[in-house]
Amino acid sequence: MIKLNNGEQCEGQISFLNNGNARLEFQENEIFIHRKNTGNSLHLDNVTIEIFQRDGKKEGKVIKVNSRFK
Repeated sequence: MIKLNNGEQCEGQISFLNNGNARLEFQENEIFIHRKNTGNSLHLDNVTIEIFQRDGKKEGKVIKVNSRFK
């Protein structure tokens, strides 16, 4: 497992959950993305996220949608 630091960016495929939150798997890390931080991304889009820490846990925020899932 690779250690992710605040401010780092990573790219991957976003997967939405039933409650509107999402997750992104990046090199054996699963990064939680709160529904307020998903931007205009859709399920299975390829996105770039920025890592930040909230309440002692690592989270991500979508900063760019690289490509739409087709």
